[in-house]
Amino acid sequence: MKYHRIDEETKRQINGIPLAALRAKNAYAFYHELLLYGVNAIAHFYLMAEAKNVLHGAFPPEVASEIGLQRDNWGFASIPVKRLRNSGIFVPRQRTLKIRQKTKDVPLFNSDYRNRTDFMGESIAEFGRRITNQEISDKLGENLRNEDFLKNGLLFARYLWDYSVKGFEKYSAGTESIPKQPKDLTLMGRKLIDYYNKVADNCESI
Repeated sequence: MKYHRIDEETKRQINGIPLAALRAKNAYAFYHELLLYGVNAIAHFYLMAEAKNVLHGAFPPEVASEIGLQRDNWGFASIPVKRLRNSGIFVPRQRTLKIRQKTKDVPLFNSDYRNRTDFMGESIAEFGRRITNQEISDKLGENLRNEDFLKNGLLFARYLWDYSVKGFEKYSAGTESIPKQPKDLTLMGRKLIDYYNKVADNCESI
């Protein structure tokens, strides 16, 4: 599948953000909401789109191996960030460098995401609890062959992504505990959001 490509100038600008700038407390919006959870949301979009291609006969039936599923240290399913990059989806170089922690893999349908869905209203919170657990993770390869699961997976990815975008705007403006983000970093973040919106729409259109 061909994904929307980022323009080279925007890619150069985002990749050029110094690591020291992203380690600062006033970079929380960019680092936490986009580089971590934002990329994770896009990875879920990617996974659902690729699985749909497999399900519809675009690839061989071995879904898990075709898409690159693996297991993290806690036994949950995950996917390497390099898989997204190899597919043509731009992921800032800083994501896989050590800023506060190394994040070369994306956890999939992990219960950690409930710290997002639990704050989106009771119906979404309940949906989040159903789709993020060890059983879902253990059977992910099998679930990716199920059309209903793929629809729910795309919905879950949309919830995660929209929450990250709102969080980015909230923390960019500053809060009582987090300083206002520098304007240039906020501008770069919004460019990345614009790009990922196109990738998400691309995945949902399949």
